[in-house]
Amino acid sequence: MSVRQKTVREGDRIYNVWDQPDRGLVLDANRRVQNDRSARKMSWAEPHLRIPHLDLELLKQRFPELASTDGQIKKRAWVRFYNSAEARPYRVRIRSGGATNRSVGGI
Repeated sequence: MSVRQKTVREGDRIYNVWDQPDRGLVLDANRRVQNDRSARKMSWAEPHLRIPHLDLELLKQRFPELASTDGQIKKRAWVRFYNSAEARPYRVRIRSGGATNRSVGGI
């Protein structure tokens, strides 16, 4: 997933604009997997979420506990996020009862 950054000047203000051209491709792929019945039989080693990089950074700003240095806080935050409606576009697996206390995101 590529991320592009462009510096923009407006009058006396200078700021960065970030763009991720393949964001739509990631979310489309997630929707295809969600709608594919055979995807429900995925291996336990497959990812549960596929989040574009910029979306992940924005989520960490909105939900700071997702980026916590404390593993237990981070794990609880990811389980809460996974079970929320906001995680729907990023889900690769079809939800069948919610996340558990198993490792989420390599924690």
